[in-house]
Amino acid sequence: MIMVKPKYIRLDASTVCQLKCPSCPTAKGVTAKALGSHFLLFTNFKQLVGKNPFISKIELSNWGEISSLPILRWQFVAFGHNEHEIPIAKKMAHDLNMIFGVKLDAGDMLSTNNKNPSFSPIKNKKAISKETGLGVASRNDYYKKFKELYRQRSICSQLWTQPQINADG
Repeated sequence: MIMVKPKYIRLDASTVCQLKCPSCPTAKGVTAKALGSHFLLFTNFKQLVGKNPFISKIELSNWGEISSLPILRWQFVAFGHNEHEIPIAKKMAHDLNMIFGVKLDAGDMLSTNNKNPSFSPIKNKKAISKETGLGVASRNDYYKKFKELYRQRSICSQLWTQPQINADG
């Protein structure tokens, strides 16, 4: 048996939420049916931390909302047909006290050589390169610059590096 010792975990402190977001599975009762309605007990939190000293970072909350003022993040996926809307979306996010970020589209997600181009390629590569903060405007450009697939390391390795732990353990 392989012993996994993640440095980072996502810990669901609650599967209960007071918000009524219309598209949220927790607000619709789906989460409660699948996971139950729980709050993480402080004694269980202390026990988890005490028995796992290799964990250096814990992200709290996933299915529930443990605070009354959530931090909302607007993830804008840039395509050629919508890239001109970034300034408007950025202003809307600012007005709504949201964190705003531009993400590269997935059109060429598994390609490292332009064989699977995006269905709506970026028109202003310089602007998108600046908006992403990465200095690239496509996943192909990302691969060429960083020699790895865009966001694949963090997504595919989460099971081992950032496991999700629900409130009831």
